[in-house]
Amino acid sequence: MEAMFVQSGLEPGGRRGFDRTSARMCKSQGVRFWKKPQCNRGDTVSFSPMKNGNMLGFVEDSKGSAFAVVDARGAKFLVTQKQISFSGPDTDVSNPGDLQTFRSRVLKLASTASSKLPSLWKERKDKDAAISIDELAVYLFQSSGSLELHAVFELVRDNNPYLKKKSRQKKGGELVFTFRPESQVRELEILAQNSLERSETREMRLARIESAIRGGDESMLSDEHREVVAFIETLSLSVGSRMPLRKGLDKSRNAQDAFEVMSRLKVEKTPLGAFEVMVMLGRFKKHENLHLRRSFLHPVDFSTEVMEELKKKQSNGFVDVDKKRRRDLTHLACYGIDTSDAVEVDDAISIEHGFEPGEPPTIWVHIADPTRWLDTTDQLTREALRRSCSVYLPTEDIPMFPMPIVESMFSLLAKETTEALSIGFRVDEDGRIDEDYEICTSLVSTQKITYDDVDALLESADEDQVWRDFHELEMICLKRRAWRTRQGASKVDLENPKLRVEGFDGESPKVSIEITRMDTPAWNIVEEMMLAAGEVAGRFCTKNQIPVAFRSQLPPKELSEEENSIPAGWAKSVALLRLMRPSEMDVRPARHAGIGLDVYSQVTSPIRRATDLLAHFQIKAFLRGNTVPFSTANVENYLMDIGQGMKQIRGIENRTKRYWTLERLRQDEKEGNNFQKGVVVGYRSQDKLVIIVMLESYATQINARTLFALPLGTRVLLEILTAEPRSNNLKAFVRKRLQ
Repeated sequence: MEAMFVQSGLEPGGRRGFDRTSARMCKSQGVRFWKKPQCNRGDTVSFSPMKNGNMLGFVEDSKGSAFAVVDARGAKFLVTQKQISFSGPDTDVSNPGDLQTFRSRVLKLASTASSKLPSLWKERKDKDAAISIDELAVYLFQSSGSLELHAVFELVRDNNPYLKKKSRQKKGGELVFTFRPESQVRELEILAQNSLERSETREMRLARIESAIRGGDESMLSDEHREVVAFIETLSLSVGSRMPLRKGLDKSRNAQDAFEVMSRLKVEKTPLGAFEVMVMLGRFKKHENLHLRRSFLHPVDFSTEVMEELKKKQSNGFVDVDKKRRRDLTHLACYGIDTSDAVEVDDAISIEHGFEPGEPPTIWVHIADPTRWLDTTDQLTREALRRSCSVYLPTEDIPMFPMPIVESMFSLLAKETTEALSIGFRVDEDGRIDEDYEICTSLVSTQKITYDDVDALLESADEDQVWRDFHELEMICLKRRAWRTRQGASKVDLENPKLRVEGFDGESPKVSIEITRMDTPAWNIVEEMMLAAGEVAGRFCTKNQIPVAFRSQLPPKELSEEENSIPAGWAKSVALLRLMRPSEMDVRPARHAGIGLDVYSQVTSPIRRATDLLAHFQIKAFLRGNTVPFSTANVENYLMDIGQGMKQIRGIENRTKRYWTLERLRQDEKEGNNFQKGVVVGYRSQDKLVIIVMLESYATQINARTLFALPLGTRVLLEILTAEPRSNNLKAFVRKRLQ
């Protein structure tokens, strides 16, 4: 226990210890450790098992030149004579319990006598006569028994400001002291007082931080306090992170204060404990997204500079340098197909019929034109490029541009004339795009329609003009897909789970999961038309040597014999997906095997993707006859940064979906619904007893254990044993094989 006192700066007896400055001063003035005493079995001793700190124990046995010493906790130490600072006479102490009682009496006795030393010093300071430890005991306690001698030792053993050990001692190693001169006493008293004040100041600081955290009131924190809280926050952010804490971070003063505060708050000194503290303080919510918080996107709010620039553009407008060049396409029916809750409407489709019989129609893909309002040097542009893309999480959407300007100026607004960048092309009977295509700035008038509306329309018997337009678009898209398939394109159909969370600030957020089919006619129309627009843009930029982001992908790996035998369904789709190689971005065009195109550049989402925004600046400058604003080297640098940003964002999206999937499973388990149906889609271990299961009602893959091997594609019934979203801990077990 003495060691605990020394580490916290509080010595036995309740006195505050001197700092290192005091110790150095005493050493320079001749204060040395006394001669090591002899000790026998049964003696109580003060010993130092480590370099610093003294402990009280009793000698249980001698081991040659060493002694077996037991402390008050029952721990045994083998110590040498040099490690024993003081040995008292034989006592009745023979076990740890007796020693605890003895130690308490020693500390209490020492604390009651500490105030007598200044009086003794005043009486004897002018006399050079030495005083022994026995005489001190008699003066202070009127007795020199083992208890009193140990109490005196506790008072004088460490740099006492009034007494110092005499260099020559009496026979038998008896401790002898002389009284310090007045000048030395005054200086040591000042040092002791400073040390005490520092300790008291720390105590007040820690108490205030603890109070602020318990009360959830950050206004109580000073700048110094916030440094301690900042350390706790840094520690909390490592929950679920693969990045270790910086070495040595936990040895700083702020770290020591932080860990002490965490102890007082009765939380573990771990990242999870630190997270609990941040929730107490109110800085974090119970379901705080730590993946987002430690990312480059935090804080997600736009800066003051960006918002001020936005207001200026909304109030003053921005000259449309392409106004005279824009082609008026408002006579065309322009369909903006999207989900019902979409706000960023950045693409739409038209079909324009020719005048000659049998002439193939022209398909127009109209794209929102945010660069009509932007300059390459704007704060809005720089921030969009920094963010890389819009982020869609179950709890919130984080746009690439501020939503006020997206909704009022950038999007293809319904039933209003808006500026656009339009790409026109024709598809021949084989599904190939003609060389005669067009890219222009334009004016369009969009009508919004949902995917579900389009699917319902195509199934209806109402053969009006809208039905005829979509029916013809569907036929063209089927030709187009067939052509891409012949070019080597691969199609993997997986249902897309969309998670939404309501009330995630509260204790029991509602997690809903909507599984969207993406192989319907409406989805196919949008997919094929956007891919076609990307192919045309890629051709245009390649032909005119415009540096933009080209996407490419190597052909997939071949299916193994086992994978070929997997029945159609989730397991087959997952197997095909695993064979796909990652796509790449580069300023040099290359074949994209996954979609079967020789060249491809994404341009259809300039409000949501930074690469598309760059392409718009480049293409529109070329159409004006101007030099493109970004050189090849500029674009390469941007692609490197954007690529890294998008990689981190994909990680945030995946881990956030995983968190809320586990939270939904946890809620289901809590409500007694801890069984889930799924399909075996892979293996995690060579013995195939740790499997990957696609949950049917979640369209999400999880790991599970099984006692018997199961073929891929097998339907199973799982029992969810544990689901802990914060620690990312999920345990599931196969209970039954389903038919």
